[in-house]
Amino acid sequence: RTITNKMAPYVVGVCVLSMMLLPEASGVAYDIKGRGSVPAVQDLVERVLCNYQEECSAAAVQLAKSLNLDIDTSLRCHGSPNLCFSIKKSEYNARTDSTVSIRGTSGVDLTYGVATYLRLYWNMSFAWQRTGGNNVAIPDFNKNDIPGPTEEKVYSRNSQFSYFQNVVASSYTLAFYDFQDWQKLIDWMALSGINLALAYTGQEEIYRRTFLKFGVNDTQFGNWSNGPGWLSWSRGQSMHGVGAHSGSAVTLPQAWMTSQSELQKKILEQMRNLGIIAVLPVFQGNVPPIMSYLHPTANISVQGGGRHYAAWLDATDPLFEQIADLYMKNMIEEYGTDHWYEADGYFAAGRPPWLDSVDYETLHGDDTVSPKGVAKLNPAVVDNARIHAEKAYGPMKKADPDAIWLYQGWILGGQYSYIKGMSEAVPAGHLVISDMWCEFSPIWNSNDDFSFFNVSFIWGVLHNFGGNVGMWGSVPTLNSGPYDAMQNATSLVGIGMFPEGIDQNPAYYQFLFDTNWDRGTGKVAPVDLKEWWRTYSLQRYGVRDSNAEEAWVLLSETVYGSKQEVDGGTGNRGMYQEKARDGITAYPFGGEMTKVQPDWYNVSAVAMAWYHLQTFANKLKSIPETLSYDLANVGREVLAKKSNTLFQAVENATTLTSVQDAGTRLSAIVSDTDDLLCANYGFTLGWWISHARNLANGSAEEMNLYEWSARAQVSTWLPACPKEQWPTSNTTKSICGSRSDLADYSNKQWGGLLSAFYLPRQECYYSSLKAHGFPLNLDAYNVCIDEMSWNFQHDYAQKITPICGPDPKGDIVEISEKLLKKYV
Repeated sequence: RTITNKMAPYVVGVCVLSMMLLPEASGVAYDIKGRGSVPAVQDLVERVLCNYQEECSAAAVQLAKSLNLDIDTSLRCHGSPNLCFSIKKSEYNARTDSTVSIRGTSGVDLTYGVATYLRLYWNMSFAWQRTGGNNVAIPDFNKNDIPGPTEEKVYSRNSQFSYFQNVVASSYTLAFYDFQDWQKLIDWMALSGINLALAYTGQEEIYRRTFLKFGVNDTQFGNWSNGPGWLSWSRGQSMHGVGAHSGSAVTLPQAWMTSQSELQKKILEQMRNLGIIAVLPVFQGNVPPIMSYLHPTANISVQGGGRHYAAWLDATDPLFEQIADLYMKNMIEEYGTDHWYEADGYFAAGRPPWLDSVDYETLHGDDTVSPKGVAKLNPAVVDNARIHAEKAYGPMKKADPDAIWLYQGWILGGQYSYIKGMSEAVPAGHLVISDMWCEFSPIWNSNDDFSFFNVSFIWGVLHNFGGNVGMWGSVPTLNSGPYDAMQNATSLVGIGMFPEGIDQNPAYYQFLFDTNWDRGTGKVAPVDLKEWWRTYSLQRYGVRDSNAEEAWVLLSETVYGSKQEVDGGTGNRGMYQEKARDGITAYPFGGEMTKVQPDWYNVSAVAMAWYHLQTFANKLKSIPETLSYDLANVGREVLAKKSNTLFQAVENATTLTSVQDAGTRLSAIVSDTDDLLCANYGFTLGWWISHARNLANGSAEEMNLYEWSARAQVSTWLPACPKEQWPTSNTTKSICGSRSDLADYSNKQWGGLLSAFYLPRQECYYSSLKAHGFPLNLDAYNVCIDEMSWNFQHDYAQKITPICGPDPKGDIVEISEKLLKKYV
């Protein structure tokens, strides 16, 4: 049941699952053992050691040949969940050149075993391509004396699953990935031990075919969908028609849907070959509003206005089952299945579709909680939730009797009656809830440690909003929270990450996924943090250096050292602590999202970390990409915080002269930061734009559409409004608005974006005051921002402002040293 005949050419070598109920303690009716294939893991090892280059060094080839890899389901692990890998050095064998044996209970366990071996014995590290990528430098070595343990060392999982991805990461980070990008990402998943991941690409084509059978034509569907940069929010968050381009007939072209569907097949092939379980999206009840006219007797609630209309079909209506049945049929025929499905219901505007039949406030509000912290359940809510959850799960089970439903738990909050109803609707072992904000507000240990009424759940971190790139993350929380759940929760089945965007803070996520393993000790226990960070420094760069170590110790005590319950819960910045709301991207009097915040860590200590990294870099003839990224990233963090006082001086200035003086200093640090970021491709706007254009396959119209949506999403979020709607105000518009409340939600401190967008936006303030004086003429100010935003988003040939990227510009070591001396 793993694959259909149609998918067979894509998954040669994948072990077909025999679904069997695991022991009751495991909680999920799924067996991971045996998934994946050894040849696929071997191919991954060669790709990674060769650093994705066609020509590979002799040392890399020899090291790859020296690893004897095997998937062994009989491997003896340390207790539940009986998933593990082992490493053992053997005598040199001239016939096979295999001197280290690595075995794993699945393809992912085996791959994580390889990664662990390379980290421990070769000082390697593995990260996303735009955060320094992999450090895989290989010194000369004697193939007769390869390093490794002479006695077999077994490393076991602490829980069954390691999960990856948030539904909106598919837009904030992955929107314009091609297959080469996906291959590197999937390799990183396996190297991190991730065996369960959301596979969200290509669903529009399945929905188009499905709705066509219910009377929705291609034009209607194409205009109901959002454009390429905003698809996450038309897939289930009641935001539709965003991204209509003046040169396009529809918001989402057919060419996009077709190519993304083909890309999804390649993604799934790669994931399954390595043994990663693909979680596919299923019908949640959101339908094109035209359905309310085509099917007037159906229980469809229409919300919004204009092209922004959204419509929700109640799960108890017979039409829901009909649509869901056809969708499941179309999806499984096209993509096959691993029996995991994700469906959440509408949650962006606060009114889930399944609750239309009864009073929303009664059935959706938090339950009454006793002084002992135990909720008093509402029978009406329990019944309503059970009925609707049964209807939502029914089509999954009908199409796939082994269906497992994954649900984003943060939607549920303190709604214990609703959770109880869901728990009663789905057979035991077939519902998994993502407790996806545990680093800030865990649900599992509320209500007297109720553990979702024994429904299986994943302890997860949300960590990042909008894909911002600021340095942040409470590693002390990661060194305690997962272990607390492992020891005290009754239904924990996994550890996972749910950030809205990736390509930031790679150390934080490496630490997270390491917590799901016993590190070869057979014990579930925290680690010595200082020692972990020193080892991280060694593996990050491949050499031990006192300056590099000291840099990471300083970072571990500042940006990664906060106690979440203090700094994250009641501290200066609250839940937006990681949103990089700094002077280099803010604009005067721009609303809540652009208010710079007080420093929440010792900036001088982070500046000292930058100094130590610079000192380390100055010792090297050439620096690894990991160090290049870290110089840019730590330098960016320091300069961003340094800019806050300069920005506040601009807002506080009361004369034209003082505004000009403060503005000159602020503009200088913005430009300098732009130069620093342009020197590392991971921070360039040009990388993002070039990838968007490359997906168009040569069509000029599509290239401009994709670039426009890429530029808009990272600048004003909603596209800038056309001239006839200027000036726009600081309120959320339905489909456009350069000063909407969302405008800076997904801000990016990227080279090219600072110089081409954020700096000109700040200059609108200076020019408006120069033209009209005090008090600020808001209409003139807003028109200037509207115009520059529109021009930036339509500057396809870069005639207005050249931008850097995709290749780096300048010498990162020289630029970093110059700015370190200038500002620190």
